[in-house]
Amino acid sequence: MDRQEIKLLIGLVLSRALVFLGTYFLVVVLFAPELTVTQWLNKFSSQWDAGHYLAIADHGYVASGEEATFIVFPPLYPWILRGVNLGVRNMAVTGLVTANVFFLIGGLSLYKLLKLDFPQKLAARAVKIAALFPTAYFWSSVYPEPLFLTLFCLTFLMLRKGKLGWAGIAAGLLTLTKQFGILIWPAMLVEWWVMPKRKITTLGYWGATMLVAVMIYLGLNYKVHGDVLAFSKFLQTNWQKSVAFPWKGIVASFRTGLMMPTWGEYRILVGWAEAVTATIAWLLIPISLWGKLKLRASYGVYYVLGVILFTATGFILSGPRYLLSLPPFFVVWAKIWGGKIREKVWLGLSTAAMLYLAYLFSLGHWAF
Repeated sequence: MDRQEIKLLIGLVLSRALVFLGTYFLVVVLFAPELTVTQWLNKFSSQWDAGHYLAIADHGYVASGEEATFIVFPPLYPWILRGVNLGVRNMAVTGLVTANVFFLIGGLSLYKLLKLDFPQKLAARAVKIAALFPTAYFWSSVYPEPLFLTLFCLTFLMLRKGKLGWAGIAAGLLTLTKQFGILIWPAMLVEWWVMPKRKITTLGYWGATMLVAVMIYLGLNYKVHGDVLAFSKFLQTNWQKSVAFPWKGIVASFRTGLMMPTWGEYRILVGWAEAVTATIAWLLIPISLWGKLKLRASYGVYYVLGVILFTATGFILSGPRYLLSLPPFFVVWAKIWGGKIREKVWLGLSTAAMLYLAYLFSLGHWAF
């Protein structure tokens, strides 16, 4: 690593320390002194979907009870947790350690990737914004976002280095990490198209790799539930995720923000935050494709498809977290907040929001 990368790594470590120490101060010292450090860490490592991933890692997918719905979560991350836990023997600790290690690797990889196309300062700013984004506490909890970031960057780094076979393997693993992973393949096709020497055999290999990854996940659905599309049914019944035109979900979110009779966490977070996030994500699409702020073509394709994926539902939920699975977003956002003063203003506001949301998250309140 060069000097700038070492400096950036130190900053990433400090950002994780800020998440833990800041949230500890808010939760245990100020507002919930009845909690011990261990109790707080257990809460932080097992809230919401984190508990689901831990359950899958503990005893796999099951066909009955509430845990039957956990088939909606692809298997790679819980498989990694189970493998690492063989040495650690504490699943919560395993989850926290692996998440933070993957984020450090992913953050450095994102910097290396962005330096191939953008100035060093912009690349570093994008990583800082990602590290201190309002939902950046998910980088440090037991969620697959850090692993996803690492594999996303690894896929494109391998592509740019001409290691197309390894890029296909990384993309296959990405597909088994989150549903967003399936979007990497159209982006890779764009990269293939601009290569000076294109080989049809490369597409054949990538296609086979994608098919294997998809079949593994669909096969798990069939093995556990006897239905290759069981995950889609649970998404609809338990997470209210059914396909709809994007504006329906955005309008519904604005309606929640405007028409709830009283102000509260639900009105602000499920209403306004989701509506504003989705709207901003869509407004950035033309900026990401044309003009001075445009992205590399493959990144732009991935970003557009990602925005469509998380908004094309009648009920938008977790939008601010889903942005973590769209690394190109941080590039555009870094361009918008360029300059020392604007950068500091955004990072200050973002950090304050991150600590507040991490505080809510630790106490089991809704925080995306």
